[in-house]
Amino acid sequence: MMTVSLTSVMMLRSVRLRSWQIRSRTTRTIAGADADFTQVYQWAKPAVERYKAESPIQLLYYYAFGSRLIASKDESKIDQYINEYTQAAEYADALLAAAQTDEAKKVIETYKNQMDTEFAQSGLASCDKLEKTYTVEKIDQHKTDKTFLQNVLSLFQRAGCDGNASVRAGRYLFDIEPSVTAAMGIAGEAIRDKRYAEATEFLNKAIDLAKNSSDRLKCYEALFQIAQVQRNSSAAVSYGNKILAENPRNGRVLLYLAELSAGNASRYYPDDKIKQRCYYYLVINKLRHAASVDPSVSAQANRAIANYSRYLPSAQEIFMHPDIKKGSTVSFGGESVVIP
Repeated sequence: MMTVSLTSVMMLRSVRLRSWQIRSRTTRTIAGADADFTQVYQWAKPAVERYKAESPIQLLYYYAFGSRLIASKDESKIDQYINEYTQAAEYADALLAAAQTDEAKKVIETYKNQMDTEFAQSGLASCDKLEKTYTVEKIDQHKTDKTFLQNVLSLFQRAGCDGNASVRAGRYLFDIEPSVTAAMGIAGEAIRDKRYAEATEFLNKAIDLAKNSSDRLKCYEALFQIAQVQRNSSAAVSYGNKILAENPRNGRVLLYLAELSAGNASRYYPDDKIKQRCYYYLVINKLRHAASVDPSVSAQANRAIANYSRYLPSAQEIFMHPDIKKGSTVSFGGESVVIP
């Protein structure tokens, strides 16, 4: 269980929020079965309700944290936690959008990512529970309530769920006001039903509406997956490069591009097979780079490296070659590689 220091929570002592510092009434650590998360929650709740999107990110985190721990012990509080998490997440998004420095953004993102992760992994907001709480009938009853529809879509997306209720909410919301969230919800349904042309249409609409890198990245990743399913390598490369422009450390995309590039070897030096096979040094370098920036793909990258290493020229072949040797550079179009 996560340990919470009450030095991170305080009662409001000043109307000037920016002079706030989160202090405890007593300096003590609470954890385990004896943890008084109710007290944490009770201290944080009135401050969050008063200052809303101006609440410090640490306070928003402990507000959601306390609500989650209370709900984990009392099922009647689950709906309350879902609503309060949604509220805290929206305020955190507003803080992130208003952050003036990279350092401030990093702090906010750290707390917000933890809050989102705990929500997704809590089991309190499983897809089944969300579907039971937000039925299609309930969505129909609120089809003109923009705020309600936005909250429902955000909940389903943060929990990684894609059900009938979220799709219905997305369509109603897009009719009221086109938005990234609504467009992505409609695209999600289309992907699930393999209506890829419709999914692509709404994902591109979402990109046009997106105001931050995170939303664009989600759309590009979905478009990248669609292109792979359709075996459209040129589209996959295009979307892959757009993903890397937003997140250069996406190992899955780097791996895909590296392995795709392996098919280009025959384009170079058709009359010099030894030199041509040096192209696989370039492929292997790309695979190693993918593994180095994203350890989650290292196992897959290492298998690919072992495979392409079989095509490399031997040391004797390089030694006997008139134009290349160890340490020399071989060019392949706009790329080059140093022979190790």
